[in-house]
Amino acid sequence: MTATGERRVEARGGSRLDVRALVVFFALAYGLSWSWMIPLAAAHQVVRRGEGWPTHYPALLGPAIAAVVVTAWTMGRPGVGDLVARMARWRVAVRWWLWAVSPAAFLGLALIVMVVAGKALPGVAEFGQFSGIPAVGLVGVLLLLFVGALGEETGWRGYALPQLQRRFSPLASSLILAVLWFGWHVPQFS
Repeated sequence: MTATGERRVEARGGSRLDVRALVVFFALAYGLSWSWMIPLAAAHQVVRRGEGWPTHYPALLGPAIAAVVVTAWTMGRPGVGDLVARMARWRVAVRWWLWAVSPAAFLGLALIVMVVAGKALPGVAEFGQFSGIPAVGLVGVLLLLFVGALGEETGWRGYALPQLQRRFSPLASSLILAVLWFGWHVPQFS
């Protein structure tokens, strides 16, 4: 346990960057996600706002699945338990909660500016019209948040970023990850 009560699980062989495990993670994340997205792109299937098909949502789970598989391979059950525990951590400093809710605060500010400017506000149903899911209002928003956060954040920031930070500074790790994360999205832009 650390001074903050946080449980840490060390990779076999210490806390040095395991390049092989990181390469396997990225290969799995890309492979799982791209095996869903590339056929859609090749068939010219366009993911549209408010339509449930075609959808890119299964592809979002690729990084999370890769993170769990590689963590199980390199750290075993305790590592997977630590990864899952970090996904559910809610007792964090207030500043991190402020960052977490800042998008909602900016949305509120934008809506206030629209009202003051005399602009028409979007309908409640429009907030749930995201690409690749049916227009189901609030349910769509919750689906987007859950699947997107579970899939992408678990893989990229829950697994890959901490691994990169074993060797590189936080800034360098973030820049490396940004390039690889962008590459993962390429089939979605086709």
